Amino acid sequence: MIKLKKVNKWKSYYFLICDNKQEVGTLEFIKKSNILIIAYLKIYPEYQHNHYGYQVIDYLFSHYKFKCIIGETLKES
Repeated sequence: MIKLKKVNKWKSYYFLICDNKQEVGTLEFIKKSNILIIAYLKIYPEYQHNHYGYQVIDYLFSHYKFKCIIGETLKES
């Protein structure tokens, strides 16, 4: 099970994605009204193909209240 660890007190929604205290990626999002906009989601190459992206979305649904998620399309993501 993953956890999100806040890294920067100046950026409200910037997190490290951790699995058993091992950093596996980063996430930054913006919350506007009932919409969550994923600005940046990166799973490090050595941890890709382990379904961490699905786990991040599941974590967001279980910890934040919103009606929909909008994802930015970045090549790296």
